[in-house]
Amino acid sequence: YTPLSPDPATVCQRLATLYQVRESAEPCILLASAEAVLRRVLPPVTLSRHCELVISGEEIDREGLINALSGAGYQLCDMVRQVGDMALRGGIVDVFPPILDGESAGPLRLDFFGDLVESIRLFDPISQRSRQSLQEAVLLPATELLFPEPGQRAAMLEHLQQVAEQQQWSAHATRFVRERLVTGQRFPGLEFFLPLLHGGRAGLCSLFDYLPESALLMLADGPAINRKIALVRDRILAN
Repeated sequence: YTPLSPDPATVCQRLATLYQVRESAEPCILLASAEAVLRRVLPPVTLSRHCELVISGEEIDREGLINALSGAGYQLCDMVRQVGDMALRGGIVDVFPPILDGESAGPLRLDFFGDLVESIRLFDPISQRSRQSLQEAVLLPATELLFPEPGQRAAMLEHLQQVAEQQQWSAHATRFVRERLVTGQRFPGLEFFLPLLHGGRAGLCSLFDYLPESALLMLADGPAINRKIALVRDRILAN
């Protein structure tokens, strides 16, 4: 609970992994530490709802897509270089989504004619030159902090007030968080307030909610896992 935000690449990798586990029809082996499994994550339906499918040759609301990507954590910049970046130049939208496929990894250049997607191309973030055409692409969120629409934030703010009273936050601290949640403004450490965006801890899920019902679970060294869980909880209480 240090007021620092995690590396955006780590967040994107986690979201990409969760999406792949949920959507892939192929068997897989998923390895995770005890500390990682303890972490609460977005509900699968929320993650899926904020994914954007773009298909070459089909129409999509360009402005709506840009707004959706901005709300999903993509940051506007002059030139796309890292995961989570987005740049606009006339009818071209450059975007660097979380990596789902190693063969088609990298930033994407969406070439629009009005609302028609004329082409989807992978490009090199260093040279900015196109290198491969794609028929379609899935654009995952670049953040787990998916704010509700402005008209749907009343429940979030009510829950914030309840938490502030229970935890005996100062009026200054409560006002600081409230103002930023109202406006959707991000700040270092905001990730720890993720439950506030989903009605509390019960509104989030665990890694197990992404696994199929037939998944086989194996624990390596149960006593060591219990010790790690105790250590994580001690750190939380200390912070």
